Amino acid sequence: MNCTDFIRFFVITGLLVLEIVFLQYLMRRYWGKFHWKNIIRQFDRTISRSEISQIKILGIIISFVFIFLITLSLYFPHVHNETVWKRIWYAIGHFFSHGFYNREEEGIYNVWIFFIDLFGMLLLGGILISVISNVLQRRVDNIKSGQVRYNFSNHTVIFGYGKMTLGLIKQLSAGKNNEIVIQTTQKISDIYQELFCNLSREMENRVILISGNRNSNEDIELLKPEKSKEIFILGESNEYDHDSINIECVKKINKILKAKNALPNKNCYVLFENQATYAILQQQDFEELKTKIHKNNRDEIVTYLNFLPFNFHELWAQKVFVDGEYKGLDDTAGTVKYLPLDRERIDFDSNKTVHLLIVGMSKMGIAFGISASHLCHFPNFIRDRRLKTRITFIDENADKEMYYLQGRYRHLFNNIDYSYTDILNPSCNFNNRQTSKFTDIEWNFIKGRIENPNTQSYINCCTEENDSLLTIAVCFNLPSSSIATGLYFPDSVYLRQIPVLIKQDTPYSILSTLKDSTKYANVKPFGMLDNCLNFSQTMDSLPKKINYVYDFYFRDATYKQIPSELPSIEECDNQWKTLPVSKQWSNRYHANAMKTKIRSFKIDENPDNIDKHIDLIAEVEHNRWNIEELLLGYRPTNATEKDDIKNKRVNPKDLKKNFIHHDISSFQDLPEDKKDIDRMISLCYRELLKT
Repeated sequence: MNCTDFIRFFVITGLLVLEIVFLQYLMRRYWGKFHWKNIIRQFDRTISRSEISQIKILGIIISFVFIFLITLSLYFPHVHNETVWKRIWYAIGHFFSHGFYNREEEGIYNVWIFFIDLFGMLLLGGILISVISNVLQRRVDNIKSGQVRYNFSNHTVIFGYGKMTLGLIKQLSAGKNNEIVIQTTQKISDIYQELFCNLSREMENRVILISGNRNSNEDIELLKPEKSKEIFILGESNEYDHDSINIECVKKINKILKAKNALPNKNCYVLFENQATYAILQQQDFEELKTKIHKNNRDEIVTYLNFLPFNFHELWAQKVFVDGEYKGLDDTAGTVKYLPLDRERIDFDSNKTVHLLIVGMSKMGIAFGISASHLCHFPNFIRDRRLKTRITFIDENADKEMYYLQGRYRHLFNNIDYSYTDILNPSCNFNNRQTSKFTDIEWNFIKGRIENPNTQSYINCCTEENDSLLTIAVCFNLPSSSIATGLYFPDSVYLRQIPVLIKQDTPYSILSTLKDSTKYANVKPFGMLDNCLNFSQTMDSLPKKINYVYDFYFRDATYKQIPSELPSIEECDNQWKTLPVSKQWSNRYHANAMKTKIRSFKIDENPDNIDKHIDLIAEVEHNRWNIEELLLGYRPTNATEKDDIKNKRVNPKDLKKNFIHHDISSFQDLPEDKKDIDRMISLCYRELLKT
């Protein structure tokens, strides 16, 4: 062996040693200690983690074998006086395409070519094709299981897949082209099957399902909420702690947006199923969503999320009683028109009263009763204190539900008339009408099954009250039970064309076949899962302008006046953002009730009626406000507190912090400056009606 061969041998041996050392480093770096069991375990974990891991491992193996063979080729002596680079080129050709060179060599060189062909065939033929096909299959499986991740932008995020998600997808898809990304813990393949059955191909292509938990920071970040257009937190079906998880999700998203320095005031719609939780959110500010930043040499409060809580049942109560209309998302669903509870005008001289009879004290039934309590306030109560709006609940568990409501609305029950009737045990009946109340609402609870003859007899008697504007709402959770009840009331219900509202999940129920029936002309479905969220209502245009009027009036303590005209909605936003959440809800309920007063006083037909009946309108508004405050959790002052306020030992503003309001009383007991507030807002109805 000459000196050149010795140097070549030394270099090649060194390169082989370096390759082995480098391979050992990779083993220790990525697969722990250099033991065979650890190597196998880590190898299994790596190839099962992702498609990229499989390709990386195959690439490392191919590179190592290829470099090893090429390095080994440098050791062989010259064959037919060919150069080293020529032999390297032969090796490359045989490795990537075995048999590429049709040569016959002698001895060990021929064996070396055989092994190059063999490794090339195994690594680049069998294993490479197997890995590629496996990668594609795993990609398909990951898509079906929601494990694929994308770089989203300008998209709509929906956390959770519940009963109203499908309807929301259809509603969001109308006239929009942005992607809809849904994160859920449920089985993705089942959800895809449901979507394919109910969505058009165009809608399907815009929906992306991602498997994840909305309570995990990592899973939330994968959906890129900071780049999203809007966010919906719906939650999963049949969750044990649905509302609490939704609140935690809001907090986590807010922290992510803050860390990413996202744009402020991103709309975040949050569904709350429990009405008690929803009521608390109407009373308390969500201070954790407010962030103080230092900008332009001063501190500013920034809100990254525009927190918009909603309740499915209250949304439908407003759709029926306030909007009076449901529009399906396609032609087959059609449009359903609902009569208002005061379908005849109830003015000062009228003897008519509203009676809402709710069958089934479900969440929907209770939401209907509360919404009617907010809306139904009329001027004839001022003339005759007996003419109150009646809300009657019928349920076989009415006693338990009544006790639940008493605990939740304690101060309301202390200040309204209410009664309890047990169909099977009359000895348990009672009422609290012994003392006169300043409120114009009464609640009645009847314990009994709807099919009981005594219950049917009571309903029949209600239909025969000539001065009662009766509306019946069937609010059982099961659509089949609601239909069975709603279509078999006493004949007088249908002969007198009493409005009957029946809760259904879809607009394509049996009720759609009865819309042209004479007998069932006023039997209408409600509670459908699609097209229930009113986005224009969540903009709060009218409530913001009502708040502007109040703010304008109290801006100057010495010279209180009303604005000559109302500004644009953008100008009202700044005042609205600084308003406590309880006052925001107060303005919303005021806006909802405006249509009732407009019908009572014919303001839409003759705006001059505002000036003619200003004191009467103001008193009706105060009666409505009393119920609103009691429902929001405030209570009136007691005798001791009234005396302390009168003698200036207590500031009424301090009492409000503890949800005690001195102005919850009859209109006659208010001081004149307080009456002026109700007169003031009534005078602005002309401008508010233009909204």
